[in-house]
Amino acid sequence: MRQCIDALKHYCVGWFHYFKVGLGYGEVLHWDQWIRRRVRLCHWKDWKRPGTRRKRLLELGADPKKVHLVTRSRKGYWRLASNRIVQQALDYPYLKSLGLPSLKGLWIAFKYGSQATA
Repeated sequence: MRQCIDALKHYCVGWFHYFKVGLGYGEVLHWDQWIRRRVRLCHWKDWKRPGTRRKRLLELGADPKKVHLVTRSRKGYWRLASNRIVQQALDYPYLKSLGLPSLKGLWIAFKYGSQATA
């Protein structure tokens, strides 16, 4: 997963610098959310089995009473990537700690300078 996020970081930064002049704030937020959902999908696919999914979600601090609702679900990967339990376990601070780039942060730094905070 580390290699995947490193490649994604390289790609996103290059993509942003190519399109930054024409991007609006709303578009940046949309793409930022889409990228995070896609990374959650990759984690969910990587875990494969229900037992592994349960173990990982519990390690990430998910509610033990609700974990079984999502680990045994027959819904698709994309739909479960937007599930509230998965979103809370694989939240923004966790994904940021893995090195996931923030297009919103890049956009704010581009528009308002490096002193601005996201």
